[in-house]
Amino acid sequence: MTNTIEKDYQLQNGSLARKVIHTDIAVAREIESNLLMVEYLPNASETENSAREMFELCSEGFNGKPWSVLIDIRNLISITKEARAFYAKQPARYNCRRAALLVNSYLSMLTANIFMWFDQPAIPTRMFTSEANALQWIHQSI
Repeated sequence: MTNTIEKDYQLQNGSLARKVIHTDIAVAREIESNLLMVEYLPNASETENSAREMFELCSEGFNGKPWSVLIDIRNLISITKEARAFYAKQPARYNCRRAALLVNSYLSMLTANIFMWFDQPAIPTRMFTSEANALQWIHQSI
């Protein structure tokens, strides 16, 4: 699949997304000004290359402006140590300011906890089981 950035993309619920980014393992869409939601495709496996690719596309999509991200990791089945290290240390370089991780299972909670505990992200990062609570926390900094 070719990775793309679309503008003014029609979502399934009928609303219009400002930007939508497609990669082989995830779809990211701008749900508000400077706020991106990343949803992993079913059975996604994250590598350092796919992590770097997503952040480069997101940064390009926001033209270097600061942005925050809600990452739905409920479909993520694995993430390499190198990808976790990239996510922990590189987001600020791409002007990502805050990240909320959306979880719903033991596996996704374990993945988020390992990331936050061992990799210690350089930007504010929290785990949530509720999208509404995650968005509320993100809005505190916007």
